[in-house]
Amino acid sequence: MISEVKIYFLLKALSNFLALLWGFLQTFIFIRVFDYHDVSVIMLTNSICVFLMYFDFGLSKIYYVAIREKFIAGQALGDNSEIVSLATLFGLVLACGALLIGGYLWLFDTRLHISPIVVSGYFLIIGLNLPWQLLQNASSAVDNFIPFEMLEVARRGLQLLVLLALLAYPAPLPIFLLLLAIWGAAIAAALRRLQRAGVVSRYRVHPLAWYRALSPGARTSARQSATFLVGEAVLHQTPLLLTPLFYGLGAPVIIADTVFKVFRGAATLCRVSSETLVPQQTAAFFRGDRAELQRRTAQVLGMSLLIVLALEVAFLFFGNWIFSILLNVRGLISGFALTSVALLIVAGMLQNTFGSLLQNTGSFRALSLVTTAAAFPIFLAECVSGLWSPTVGVFLLVYALCYFVAAAASGTVAWQRLLRAPARAATEKPLP
Repeated sequence: MISEVKIYFLLKALSNFLALLWGFLQTFIFIRVFDYHDVSVIMLTNSICVFLMYFDFGLSKIYYVAIREKFIAGQALGDNSEIVSLATLFGLVLACGALLIGGYLWLFDTRLHISPIVVSGYFLIIGLNLPWQLLQNASSAVDNFIPFEMLEVARRGLQLLVLLALLAYPAPLPIFLLLLAIWGAAIAAALRRLQRAGVVSRYRVHPLAWYRALSPGARTSARQSATFLVGEAVLHQTPLLLTPLFYGLGAPVIIADTVFKVFRGAATLCRVSSETLVPQQTAAFFRGDRAELQRRTAQVLGMSLLIVLALEVAFLFFGNWIFSILLNVRGLISGFALTSVALLIVAGMLQNTFGSLLQNTGSFRALSLVTTAAAFPIFLAECVSGLWSPTVGVFLLVYALCYFVAAAASGTVAWQRLLRAPARAATEKPLP
């Protein structure tokens, strides 16, 4: 009989695969249904939405810890109204964002062929991942992770099928409304599961309930988490937001978005492959077993390196062919952009290996310092590069070089910190 752990990892792997497929299919479909300007507007909207998703300040993880402690101790879970309140707050922020984006496009973008309502709907489709991850963490806190992952796989699968319908029926508004309806059904089902599990006993919404539920220690953690997430947002999203500023909408935005889709996809594959060794790494860290920590981390690097080598070989020999199919045109991705993809894949492996280890061993202060120290010099380099780089390919290559150097340097610092940390690890509390 298959164990629950294996079932969970299989579902998690399938969910991540569907998420990757969703990202690439969007580009494949949109480029064939809309013109370049409309596609670039949609992709820029996606970047803005992903940028906003960094600003949950780690509250979903903080609530996870609080609920998890009660659940393990067998205590009453309470009504946890802060979860519903924060999810409602996220929904209001997303609604305001959708109205602002739609209003701006309606007033100022005369080149847009699709309705601004379509772009606003797309913003909501991507943005609803923000309250969704809050519900996901609350479900995991009470060991309800397998039913939630099953719901996640069903949601992603249905949305992919609906998105594919856009090729046969190129009317985005009803398609996007159907995608939003699937989101609504999934969120309602997740809330019902939380209610049956006793996590949410009533839907009482208070505008400050999410803040009042935080202990003084949790508020400190939230501030440290906010520092880390702001650094992450600057590090990974500003190139996509600066591209239209320096090079305009159209092909440059599509090129940058495609490069980052490949980068994020490779990082996801490395992360999924290394998740199985996280328990052994953290156990060795908190025992103070440096030899075991080094061995397990070397295994993570080895597995990630195999994935990276396979991807590098694929892009070396088939990169132009892959991008020509994805973007429905040859020659749009330059050699500079392909080189930046290769560098970002390797840098992402390093950042994922050591960043994940810092997070899972509770070294959040070190993680926030390392991320912030890398993010803002890279942001300055992006701004300078954008002013003199003649093409978006050169701009992305400069960013990739800076990111690679920063990932190697921060990985070295993180590793040294971890090797010194086991002696005092027993006094630290690991993050989930």
